[in-house]
Amino acid sequence: MRKSLVFAILGLMFFGGLPSGVLSQSQTPVYTVDFARSISGAPIQVLTAISVVNEGTASCPISVDWVFGASPAVPACTTTLTLSTKEALTHCSRHVGDTFVSCNVSCNPPLTFYQGRAVVGTTVACKPNIAVDARVYYTNSNDSQVTGVADVKVTSFTTPSTGY
Repeated sequence: MRKSLVFAILGLMFFGGLPSGVLSQSQTPVYTVDFARSISGAPIQVLTAISVVNEGTASCPISVDWVFGASPAVPACTTTLTLSTKEALTHCSRHVGDTFVSCNVSCNPPLTFYQGRAVVGTTVACKPNIAVDARVYYTNSNDSQVTGVADVKVTSFTTPSTGY
């Protein structure tokens, strides 16, 4: 049974990719972005952007698990980046070019009909050195004009949200 599972995982790694979220499991969850949304192909489109800053003196790997509200155990997407010291980069639910936000990494495939939350993780050594900010952008049908921006609450992963 165990051999079958190992071979199945190896097969997924080399031929079909691992399920979302598997690669980020070696990292420690640090922050929860309490609300994330992404919609495309509609009159009003939506995108979530999560910016992460490394205030430390060493590079830090960062992952964001984009979790559906109804399926918390399996991320819809996982984005990963490595932040150099004093660097800030942005994870996005879908790519929009550089029109209003520079997405350094985006979900692939893009999240086109999504609502949930996101979990930001890093290594134990980097945990005290990262800061997170999140925004939800509302745009017109071709993402050429921002019609609204909402700052999103970011909480410590270990401290449950107490409401707004």
